[in-house]
Amino acid sequence: MKKKNNNLAPDFIGIGVMKAATSWIFKCLIEHPEICDSSKKELHFFDRPDNYKKGIEYYKSFFDNCSRDKIKGEYTPSYIFSKEAPDLIYKHFPNVKIVACLRNPVDRAISHYKFNVYTKGRLSIYNEFGEAVRRDNEIVKRGNYYGQLKKYFDLFPRENILILAYEELKSNPEREIKKIYRFLGVDDNFVPKKITEKENVTGVKTFKEKNRYLSKFLYSIRGLISRESRFEKFFQKIGVYKFLKKILKRNKIKVTVMENNKEDVLIEDGDRKYLREIYKSDIKKLEKLLKRDLSFWK
Repeated sequence: MKKKNNNLAPDFIGIGVMKAATSWIFKCLIEHPEICDSSKKELHFFDRPDNYKKGIEYYKSFFDNCSRDKIKGEYTPSYIFSKEAPDLIYKHFPNVKIVACLRNPVDRAISHYKFNVYTKGRLSIYNEFGEAVRRDNEIVKRGNYYGQLKKYFDLFPRENILILAYEELKSNPEREIKKIYRFLGVDDNFVPKKITEKENVTGVKTFKEKNRYLSKFLYSIRGLISRESRFEKFFQKIGVYKFLKKILKRNKIKVTVMENNKEDVLIEDGDRKYLREIYKSDIKKLEKLLKRDLSFWK
């Protein structure tokens, strides 16, 4: 019989980054027998005011089904980019363990843009990647990891923060997932089945045949009503987020991204060089903060 968990505080919180294998990492975590498989991904509690105002007991309720002999947590990749999340997480859970996987900021921006193009997201309004990175501040700022991470290092003990590199995770996934297991204090001899699988690989979008045209229409307008939109407060007020979510769920609409895309997005060498120059100083500061060499990003 499962022991009821009276302590619903999370043991770990994953904070980022977008397009850096976070879905894969989380699935490897909840596959571990010592980690609650009822733990959640992308709760968006600490970075969305409409969720946070529901109260900390609402947040803890997501771990109701976790037995007390297992550790638990969540992974919301946008926490790292949120101005409010570090302070709010520390306010409620000062002893929680923080996990993040970083990716070469240039490659992260490219993947972010491609995903938006294939899924008709907000950034798909730009005809080219170069236009997006020169006109949209957010896609570039998400790769400025130093300032984002420093907030967490200023609040939490260094021993409570684990930072991985996507490139090392890709080259040796078993070694890197074992690092996380050791960090969380669970058996690092366990090898998850997910270790050989890929998750959310950016590529061609495919829709379920049913409701194909409705799918395309809804995802084409999704960028316009994004939480990143300048009209965010207006859309929240009229409840358009909840309405769209219900429509998607009711019609079982889902976007799947696949590998080996045939409609690849052209990325100019000049655009890569432009971003490398932008990120150069940030990477240097990040190396000092993390006390590690990141020359493989330069």
